[in-house]
Amino acid sequence: MASSKDKGIAKILKGYLLEDILLYLIRNFGYTPITNSVNYENIVMRNNGLAIKGRGAFHQIDLIGELDWVPAFTYPIILLLEAKFRNIVTGISTIRNAISVLLDVNQNIITLDQNKPFKSIYRYVYAIASTERFSDDAVKMAIAHQISLWDLSHEMYDDLKNAIIETSKIIEKNYLNKLTVKGYIKKIREALRDVIQNNNYNLIHEYGIEIMKSVEKLMVVIKKYDPLFVGITNGPFIFLLKADNVERFLSYAKKHPQHEVSINWPNRNDATIWEIRPQELDNKYKLTLKLPKIFSDWILQTNSERLERSYEIKKEIFSNLTIFYKEQKKEIFDELSIELFEEFLRKNRDENLIQIFRIFREKYEKEYYYRLTKEYNFRLKFDYESTLRYRELHPFD
Repeated sequence: MASSKDKGIAKILKGYLLEDILLYLIRNFGYTPITNSVNYENIVMRNNGLAIKGRGAFHQIDLIGELDWVPAFTYPIILLLEAKFRNIVTGISTIRNAISVLLDVNQNIITLDQNKPFKSIYRYVYAIASTERFSDDAVKMAIAHQISLWDLSHEMYDDLKNAIIETSKIIEKNYLNKLTVKGYIKKIREALRDVIQNNNYNLIHEYGIEIMKSVEKLMVVIKKYDPLFVGITNGPFIFLLKADNVERFLSYAKKHPQHEVSINWPNRNDATIWEIRPQELDNKYKLTLKLPKIFSDWILQTNSERLERSYEIKKEIFSNLTIFYKEQKKEIFDELSIELFEEFLRKNRDENLIQIFRIFREKYEKEYYYRLTKEYNFRLKFDYESTLRYRELHPFD
């Protein structure tokens, strides 16, 4: 079992798990994880993971994803995602490090030679997720350098954070000194990533029943947050959006890909949590996002200007909110495989049935199973002028 000197395993794994889970939850935004350096000239695989070649140095990045589509008049975009699982405020030093990495990799000038007059060029963007809020100075620095900040400190993410903590502790407890701590973390992270990204339990099964059950419980919690939506605004941030009911939001947005919304903060003494609803009175859906505390402090600074300042943020940042969503539908063989498995279970009762089915599923999904992809662009518009006209007519509402 783990000794006192090995207690860093859980601490490290919490951050790794958060990164892998976030990239999985935003996969429908169009980012595909990069897991090896094949086809990427500036990305290399090292002992401690992937590293990107900058103008002055190589930079280890915990998680990298490439945007599936390329905006016009720019290069393909690669997201560098860093997650901080911590109990203290994330300060400006984290932002400084992100800026230095971003500048270096984006300034890696590629010169062409006579033997090969072309090379792949990418544009890198950076996002930092933190389970604690960001300091005011960190937010100001991030805004200035277009670093996206994802604040997960609100209680709506508590179930996910608690599940990550519990899984990390159980994995640490079951460390048996067969590998170095570093080697153990690397191997089990590969197994965890295979479960999260591919729903494949083959590798994690080797680590014992306690870890297996813990990871299964973690996946149940993850599914409750699946998917998170990513909103692109007029402002400096890309926001994480959590739907109260994913099916209702998608159903409404598909029927009304461009529609007007109301945006409010329900707690009059805390303007960090904002809710987005369609302007229709029946409230078809609700999206929740968290603004940096510095925005809330500015809104609440004076009672007389609260409404005006909140309208100003809505006008400047949220007048247009774009949500890109990539829907992946399973082909019909997925249902057929379940029926075949049920029939198989009735005819054969064996302790090894679960493992047999995994082999069965993997074999037939490779041969007969594929995904159909459909992409959507939803535009949520906040009509500032009509809101002002309403307030003129209904000053006491």
